[in-house]
Amino acid sequence: MANQRTIKGLRSIPLDDRQRTLLVQRRHELGLTQQQLADKLGCLQLSVSNLETGKHDPTPAMLEKLCKALGLEYDVSVYVYLRPKK
Repeated sequence: MANQRTIKGLRSIPLDDRQRTLLVQRRHELGLTQQQLADKLGCLQLSVSNLETGKHDPTPAMLEKLCKALGLEYDVSVYVYLRPKK
């Protein structure tokens, strides 16, 4: 990714159901089991399951590894809303 920046305090990247479905579909297209993907990522099969089912969101580093392993591109946008205190 060009112009990659680290955002202090960003611990996980929330994924919606559509994005999680894409991860599962892509894993299936590549003929990978959760265990095989976990081996590529250097994590436990349970971690892959938790990411796919929405129990956990990936860290920025895990999202990068996951997309690389599955041949996906990603872009993370962070929105900051400022408003007066009530």
